[in-house]
Amino acid sequence: MTELFLNPLKTAEPQPGLSADAHAEPAALLAACPAYAPTPLVRLPGLARKLGVGRVLVKDESKRMGLGSFKALGGVYAVLSVARERAGAALGRSITPADLIGDAVRGVASGLHFVCASDGNHGRAVAAGARLVGARCSVYLHAGVTGERADHIRRQGAAIVRVDGSYDDSVEQARRDAAATGAILVSDTADTPECADDPLPVRVMQGYTVIAEEIRARLSPDERPTHLFVQAGVGGLAAAMASRFGGTPDAPRIIIVEPDSADCLLESARAGAATEVPHGAATIYAMLECLRPSLPAFAILKDRADAFLSVADGLAADAVRSLAIPAEGDSAIRAGASGAAGLAGALAVAENAEWRMQTGMDSNATLLLIVTEGVTDEGEYRRLVYGA
Repeated sequence: MTELFLNPLKTAEPQPGLSADAHAEPAALLAACPAYAPTPLVRLPGLARKLGVGRVLVKDESKRMGLGSFKALGGVYAVLSVARERAGAALGRSITPADLIGDAVRGVASGLHFVCASDGNHGRAVAAGARLVGARCSVYLHAGVTGERADHIRRQGAAIVRVDGSYDDSVEQARRDAAATGAILVSDTADTPECADDPLPVRVMQGYTVIAEEIRARLSPDERPTHLFVQAGVGGLAAAMASRFGGTPDAPRIIIVEPDSADCLLESARAGAATEVPHGAATIYAMLECLRPSLPAFAILKDRADAFLSVADGLAADAVRSLAIPAEGDSAIRAGASGAAGLAGALAVAENAEWRMQTGMDSNATLLLIVTEGVTDEGEYRRLVYGA
């Protein structure tokens, strides 16, 4: 069931989120990657007319670094940061970004083993980072991850470890195996108090702030976003965006979009504390199917998000199709269901007069959306767009 929940925890003076310069180190290290380049900010006036708003701006992450997802920024950055630290200690000198792909660092990194759990995109990013520096990588995938998504990860040189159960089960198995073997766990979530001292989930989140800075660099003076619809699994991207766009008097209204069967952030806001939701039916928003929020992400979102919106699977086809077969004058964008989930949320609000009023989404609004991933499963994409 689709539900809009206005956040009762939002504060006029939020606690500090990620710092204003949080993007600086990720941007510097990622610049060492030959595949790094800013992704486009696309204007879609036809979609704006469909939604009944003034402007729609879409940050298109579908081709990010050849990996097809915003996750490339967090996963690759986290791996590079660890490789730089380990190589610096082993070689007894400072490691520059340019050094990261050199023989000396690769010699040290060849002895490192990175592991992570993933629905697909994070694993692909961590595997790519490990491949860049010459390290080993193993990615833990739960039963719901399709073979096509697993193959994308294998092509980055990683080993696949299949785990029965949900994404959260794969997270737990990766943690146990990393602790037992001494592998380096690159998690994109810190969902228990025991994870509080692990710096890597916050580094992954920090990598996503590069998206916000790229957006800021491409906004024209008259394009101040009034609304940010951003999808969330454990909340890392949403928290990164809320850190950079929220917390000021002129901040856009921040609306967090989740699957209705895995709305752990909405339920956490309702409960007033981080809350696990029960495992429900599988969702087409597969990359967002997370049952526990990341604690550092929720700490930011509870202070800065204006609303949490759970969306039903039925909205996915309209969102994906609206991007794939655009209105006249708009550019087409190929996005998977999870990638188009922010738009699914905007469509849900556009169709509900009360929600439009509650969120202030009127004909003068400027919406900022993020297409977080491209097409990771061609069969699913064809079914959503063409019903085939």
